[in-house]
Amino acid sequence: YAPSTGPAWDTYNTALLASASQIPQPDQWSQDPYSETDYDAINIMALAMVLAKTPDPTFYNQYIPRVVMSTSGATEVHSYKEGVDAVAAGKTIQYVGPGGPVAFDQYRNSTGAFELVGYSADGSNPHIATISAADVEKYRS
Repeated sequence: YAPSTGPAWDTYNTALLASASQIPQPDQWSQDPYSETDYDAINIMALAMVLAKTPDPTFYNQYIPRVVMSTSGATEVHSYKEGVDAVAAGKTIQYVGPGGPVAFDQYRNSTGAFELVGYSADGSNPHIATISAADVEKYRS
């Protein structure tokens, strides 16, 4: 669970709302965790392509974990542009998007936390509960 606030969400939401000519009622997706994490996936792949200097998945695939890895001295970035700028400045990056931080296991799975959300008459999705990534990991086989 990642709250629909902060610099990554602000960038996501601004871009989403600016797409009204292409997406009917884009505000309905502003707090949708599936839309947020799809947006993150695209940014993660695009930043891996930047690091690999090619859009060929044969090469950029190995850079995907590096884009999201929490390492000492990494610059936390919240958008594709921030990531590109940091890489151009010679920095190691950690992308943390509107869906929150991503951590891959040895199989490149990222379970993350799960959230239970509701639906309100005003169109919002109130957060009800969260199951942490650590709790999810306990039940993986």
